[in-house]
Amino acid sequence: MMSRMLSQDDTAGAAWSTYMSEIESLLVEDGAYWRAEEAKLGPDDGSYSSDRNAIRGHIQSIGTCLSVLRDELEYASSSSFKLLFRPNLLIAGEWGTGKTHLLCDVTTERLGRAAPTILILAKNFQGNVLADIGAQMSAGISLEKQFECLNEVASSLGERALVIVDGVNEGHRREWRQAVTALVSLTAAHQNVGLVVSCRTPFEPIAIDKADISKFYRLQHIGFDDQEFDAQAAFFQHYKLPLPEVPLLDREFSRPLTLKLICQSLQELTDSKKAKGFAGIASGQRGMTFVLEAFVKRIGASVESEFGLKSKGCWLLLKGDDQFADQQTAGFAPCMAAKLRGYLLPSEVDRIVAASYPAMPRSKRRHLIEAMRTNGLIEEDAIWYSTKKGTHKTRVVFRLPYQRFSDHLVARHLLSAYLDSTSAETIKQSLAGDSPLARIFRLSKRYYRQYQEPGWAQALITEFAERAGKLPPKERELFFALPKSAQDWTAYFEPFIEGLFWRNPKAFTEGTVAALNKYLGASGRSWDRVMDALAAVSTKPSHPFHATRLYKYLSQYPMADRDLRWSEYLRRRYASPTIHRLLTWAEKLEGVSMTRASAAELIALLSLVLTTVVRRDRDLATKALVLMGERFPGVLFEHALVSLDFNDPYVPERMLAAAYGTTLSLVDSDRVWTLPLSSQW
Repeated sequence: MMSRMLSQDDTAGAAWSTYMSEIESLLVEDGAYWRAEEAKLGPDDGSYSSDRNAIRGHIQSIGTCLSVLRDELEYASSSSFKLLFRPNLLIAGEWGTGKTHLLCDVTTERLGRAAPTILILAKNFQGNVLADIGAQMSAGISLEKQFECLNEVASSLGERALVIVDGVNEGHRREWRQAVTALVSLTAAHQNVGLVVSCRTPFEPIAIDKADISKFYRLQHIGFDDQEFDAQAAFFQHYKLPLPEVPLLDREFSRPLTLKLICQSLQELTDSKKAKGFAGIASGQRGMTFVLEAFVKRIGASVESEFGLKSKGCWLLLKGDDQFADQQTAGFAPCMAAKLRGYLLPSEVDRIVAASYPAMPRSKRRHLIEAMRTNGLIEEDAIWYSTKKGTHKTRVVFRLPYQRFSDHLVARHLLSAYLDSTSAETIKQSLAGDSPLARIFRLSKRYYRQYQEPGWAQALITEFAERAGKLPPKERELFFALPKSAQDWTAYFEPFIEGLFWRNPKAFTEGTVAALNKYLGASGRSWDRVMDALAAVSTKPSHPFHATRLYKYLSQYPMADRDLRWSEYLRRRYASPTIHRLLTWAEKLEGVSMTRASAAELIALLSLVLTTVVRRDRDLATKALVLMGERFPGVLFEHALVSLDFNDPYVPERMLAAAYGTTLSLVDSDRVWTLPLSSQW
């Protein structure tokens, strides 16, 4: 079987699974036989029986064998097993999920134990890719000969050599498609050499030839999901930044690149601003564009030096230069806003660069655009379009980097160009009829009840209230400024909820409350999503929707109604990712510092978790309450008193237990502490 696998015989895996399944069937038959034999002995009266003991020994042994066998069968259906006999692995994933970091870690680990490994960063090889790779490995020796050497070394060590290519989407398309085809052929000819390729979604069918994709096993890399808080701690400590005093609960913080961008941006602040720097990052346009600008300025400096651009030239190309009256040549973001689409054609990008640098030859402009792409200052993407013949093709286009942040940059231009905030009437007119802003909020023809540009819609919804001061407070939510015919609560839901965490606290108006109440009046998934978003922002002490407000809101429910909604939301982990991130964070609470105000909100939120029927989650929340109570006993005791009126016995019971645990912990402590007057028992 091993010989067949090494020879890359595709039928070997199926044969192995079939063989294991046959043994499984025989074992199941044997188990049934011995259970029937035991039944012949009659009911077990508790007396000693050597025959019964022997039969049960057989049944137990068969059960042990079946357990091992079924583990093997499960493994035999996995990609890990299939890679034994077809050693080509494609690692796909969205931007910023850490594909490069993963492959560098694998390479470091393998080199540490002298396992033959070659790591190739695709963006560093342009032109004759295979020749350049061969020259880097060993000049004067053909790549075919080098693969023969790798094969022999791997054979002598008893394991495969790995050739790892990272980011094939970042190199020249045609050259890398050809190179991947050649590498697949080389690994097929050398049974002890495996190939690993990474590619950003959705570029797989463009960066890799269609015939070659079928020769790879594909795995999806998802970043730091389920490990967010370990990652946050590692990143903040690496950049010598104070840990956020409240957990960063939005899913965006499971992206390694998001954490890196934020940490590098905060690192450039003064010490006094570092201490409170994160609060501004998630506060609307100012914070979002600050992160993007810091990244572009930092990465763009070397590009500007190489191509002789003006200071901050890359940032000006992206955000737009005010000296140009024509928005279509002023910069990438204003051109997107003017054309009302989230991408630019290569010809449009070239015109923008030519407008800013008219003396630059076309060939140099092309190299500049390529340098901006390979450095991550702009991103390539692929879009489908219909031809006149009715067929569908793909076209390469350019987008701004890090969409969560760059959407706010485009939104700035959209609002500046198309929102007339002179009066309530002009604001509504800006969103009426066939106006540019109205077109963004038209429903997509391709996707049910979704806006044409959902990313821009989210950024506009998030920032609108800050620009709409002339509207009455009850109407200061973008939904109410739309014409009645365009007011679709279903379409508005996703961008509204997704933007809540990033919205400036001052942009939560009476209109926002009305929208939240509308969705909270619904049942099922909508209620869960709203509650999850509110839980994420509730940990911010100065936020208008802090946890104390959430506690008061939920305490008004009759217990049965709250159990059907809130407690069920807590029980269903998929419906309450924020709460379960909070509980994961609570397990590591001993290493976290916080202020009294933050502790008050976290204690209020954790007390609401005590209604859950999941014992482990209640225990985790109680432990976290004790740990925070040890630092802020007055805060815990204050809320324990408040909880006595909560109409669910789980809550006051556990709050009193947490208060009791805190008291026992501190009774012999050398620490001197006092309670506020209202917290005296």
